[in-house]
This record gives sequence, C-alpha cells and structure tokens, in this order.
Amino acid sequence: MKSPFSNSDKNSDKVTNIGGSLPSRSSRKKSLREKILSPIEGLKSVLSEISFKYVASIIGGVLFCIAVVGAVLIFVDPSSIKSEKELKPSQIEEDDKRIHLKVVEGMSTGEIADKLKEKNVISSSLKFRLISRLRGYDGQLKPGTYTFDEEMDDEEVFVKLLNGEKHLVRFTIPEGFGVKEIAERLSSLEIADKEDFLKAAENFAPYTYMRKRTNVRYAAEGFLFPETYTVESDTPIDEILKIMAGEFDSR
Repeated sequence: MKSPFSNSDKNSDKVTNIGGSLPSRSSRKKSLREKILSPIEGLKSVLSEISFKYVASIIGGVLFCIAVVGAVLIFVDPSSIKSEKELKPSQIEEDDKRIHLKVVEGMSTGEIADKLKEKNVISSSLKFRLISRLRGYDGQLKPGTYTFDEEMDDEEVFVKLLNGEKHLVRFTIPEGFGVKEIAERLSSLEIADKEDFLKAAENFAPYTYMRKRTNVRYAAEGFLFPETYTVESDTPIDEILKIMAGEFDSR
C-alpha cells in the first residue's frame, strides 16, 4: 500500500533538486551589477593613469625649464647682455650717478638749500640755512653749475659753493630729438633752463637757410645736429645753440 505522502515527497525532492541547480535571485542581481560596474571601474583606472601621465609631463617640463634657466645664469656673462633700455639712444645719460645743480645770480641761501635737499645732496635744508647764517656765508655762495653726490657732508657742499665751480659738462643729443626734447635734456642736466632755451631757439637762425618756416614754431628746429657735446658748465644758451647749429652746417 502506497503511503499517502509518497507523491508529495517526490515533488518535494524535485523542487529541492531544482533549487540546488539554479542560482538564487540575489546572486543573479550581483552578477548583473558586476557586469555593469566592471567597464566603469576600468574607465576610472584608465583616466587615473592618463591624469598621472599628464601631471607628470607638466612637472617634467617645468623642471626642464628651471634647469635651462639655471644653466644660462651660471654660464652666460651678465655683462655681455644689454637691455633694451641700455641700447636706446634717448636713454643715454652722462654722469647719471652725479647730481648737477645750477646756482644762478641772485639766488638766496634758502633757495639753494631747498634745491640741494630736493636732489638729496643734503639731509636738511633748515640745518644748511642755519649753518650759513651762523658762519656768515649768506651772500657769498657763488653762482655756477655744480656737480654733487647724494648725501654729501655739509662742509664739502659749502666748500664748493664758496669757491665756485667751473667744469666741463658732456651731453648727448640722440637722432630724432626736436627742440623741445633738447631743452628737456639740457634742463635735466642743469645745463640750461628749459623755457629760456625754447625762447632762444624760437628765432635762432644764424645761417641764411635757417629762416623761420610757416607752421614751425622754432627757427632752429631740424638744424641742431644730434651729437655728443662737451661744454663748460656756465656756457650761455646762445653759445650752445651756435655750437649745435655749427655742427649741422659743417656736416
């Protein structure tokens, strides 16, 4: 006689066998996630490697540039390199480390002291005026064009001003300079007053071909030869104009 539970036992065995042969639902989900994430992880790895190579190449380039610059600084003689500023004729200044000061007839001690302080020749204009007053130097300081160094001793400055100074001044007028630029150059070197020079150049025409032209303010415009000149410190403006125009005429 068959057991009433025999068929159910068989069905139970069959279900058990089927369950053991098929993957579970959770395992199927995991496999699918791995399949999806696997290319993404690979892409991340590739991008990470590319980023590292890119950064490494930039660092390598920077280090190479630093090495090249270092080699240049070590092996190149700096004295052989001239900057653009050094090569421009308009930037040429004679005695650029010296200070030129022109004392004209009638200047008071206070005016001279203020100019000296403005150009950093003395440390205090008040002290300078007091020394001059106490020692009786007022009215004895001689006019002329002087050359000083920065922050000179007051005694040295007084010796120059009391004895007077007459020396040669060298200046360069580059090609292309007009009357205004020449006036500014001479004024910066304390050789001539700018306004006085412009006024003198307005009607300066010692040669017949230097007649004043229409729409040209200065008769001397274009006739002052660009050159390096050496003149005495107290040379009058008219004489400077004659020297420069004479150089043009001789050329």
